[in-house]
Amino acid sequence: MTFRYRTIIVSGCQLSLVLILISSLTLMADQQRSEFRGPASRTTHDGHVRLQWRAVMPNAMYEVQQSATPDFERAMTIYQGPDLATFVSGLPNGIYYYRLRSNGGGWSGTVTVTVEHYSLQLAFTLAGLGAIVFLLTVALVVKGTAKATQ
Repeated sequence: MTFRYRTIIVSGCQLSLVLILISSLTLMADQQRSEFRGPASRTTHDGHVRLQWRAVMPNAMYEVQQSATPDFERAMTIYQGPDLATFVSGLPNGIYYYRLRSNGGGWSGTVTVTVEHYSLQLAFTLAGLGAIVFLLTVALVVKGTAKATQ
């Protein structure tokens, strides 16, 4: 089979070769897209999260954006550089959305992080239990020291 376009003559074999080349370049471009490692949805109780991703190529530069909405309408860039992870801390209660890209390419899938801090009641209960254990330990040390000096 031969196709003729003006003065260019392309055989079926050459056309097949060109199509294979184009499809392989498309697959390589898809493999270059950065993706986060780990689950797409996470919950944290202490307001911090570590985001990691796989290297797509040597010396790639990555950009991570954070948004309060899934459409990234008012996204904020929180990291730019060559590292394969970033750490975000100090997050108040809420839902946060993150996306990643390398070398200005296409954006990755979205990672959703839900921050639900432990209640203040639980924090005071645990602090009270810790204080009781501390005071009992001090009392035991004092009593043991007094007994040893007699």
